[in-house]
Amino acid sequence: MKDLLKKAIETRRELHSIPELSLEEFETSKYIRNRLNELGILIDDRFSGTSVVGLIEGEKSGPTVALRADMDALAIEEKNSVDYKSKNLGVMHACGHDGHVAMLLAAAEHIVKNKKSLCGNVKVIFQSAEEKFGGARTLVQEGVLSSPEVDAVFALHLWPDIPKGVLGLKEGCSMASNAKFEINIKGKSAHGAMPHLGSDALLAAAEVATSLQSIVSRNINPLDPAVLTIGKLSAGTEYNILAADAHMQGTVRVVSSDIEDLIEGKMKKIVNGICEARDCKGSVEFIRQYPPTMNSIEVIKHISDMAEKTYGKESVLKLSSPYMTAEDFAYYISGIRDAESPIKGAKGALVFLGTKDDKYNYPLHHEKFNFDEGVMEIGIKLLVELGMNYLR
Repeated sequence: MKDLLKKAIETRRELHSIPELSLEEFETSKYIRNRLNELGILIDDRFSGTSVVGLIEGEKSGPTVALRADMDALAIEEKNSVDYKSKNLGVMHACGHDGHVAMLLAAAEHIVKNKKSLCGNVKVIFQSAEEKFGGARTLVQEGVLSSPEVDAVFALHLWPDIPKGVLGLKEGCSMASNAKFEINIKGKSAHGAMPHLGSDALLAAAEVATSLQSIVSRNINPLDPAVLTIGKLSAGTEYNILAADAHMQGTVRVVSSDIEDLIEGKMKKIVNGICEARDCKGSVEFIRQYPPTMNSIEVIKHISDMAEKTYGKESVLKLSSPYMTAEDFAYYISGIRDAESPIKGAKGALVFLGTKDDKYNYPLHHEKFNFDEGVMEIGIKLLVELGMNYLR
């Protein structure tokens, strides 16, 4: 395992130096393909874009386990002073995806070398576009959970909120859904000294922004996690002209579709009501992106028991509430329910691997995010265990 870790660190640093944005992971994809070919892993070429899917076939028949790593980077200028700093201006691996790929490649190498004892198959999924375009949905739509049918699916995510080397486990919902909303308000411009001749879109937008905050606090049970955030609001053209148009964007994070439905409905009522009172016209576009990540209870219990026996009880942190960030890994478990022909998901789990310590204490998506690469040994071992033994 020490040799695998050493190779994983080399891999991670190589990938860290060549980060690529969502759907543009051309060099990363080429690197992964070359490694899979070196290992003799069959590459499944059914899939579009830059994602890479390999299949390790055991010498004994059995079920199929899928292991997934995301591989895209972020539009961030890196501020770390390391030898393997990003070579691509304005692009950085600030969410640990370089580590995810490195751990999965190392696990795949170990599984291949020990496939005589593999009862079934292991799919290794190197997925593009997690950060922006939901690459998981595309892969699921294109059949990544079939041929052969996937019985269980797993992923790791490096996580700086959890102590280094500790596995964060959550039964049921581990991460929230993600919806984006856009609100447009159309008023009528007039001279700032004669506002009675116009309809102030900025005033309407300000009232809407304030009123939207009451949706969560006055309509949703305080024990049910829900977040509504407006991140952008723009209106007007000049200091002395009444704003004819206003535009705002924001995000909604919840853990159930019922709450998401409620928020969307209340949002439209508020916008329409305020705009009517202010002689404006308003529209709401509510775009549902990722569903919540729903870890299978039986899977989490298995991982927890296995980790406690292998590493000790202190190696497991049982999370009491979900994170309100979102992950498109959710599609592998939930499937695609809104398609003309719905696609069934597989049971599975997203596991958080802690990286927090005194030296590396920056959050995800930070220009100085980094981690102690030694934690990858735990991740590699976990992926190997899940790939080879979970469905035995």
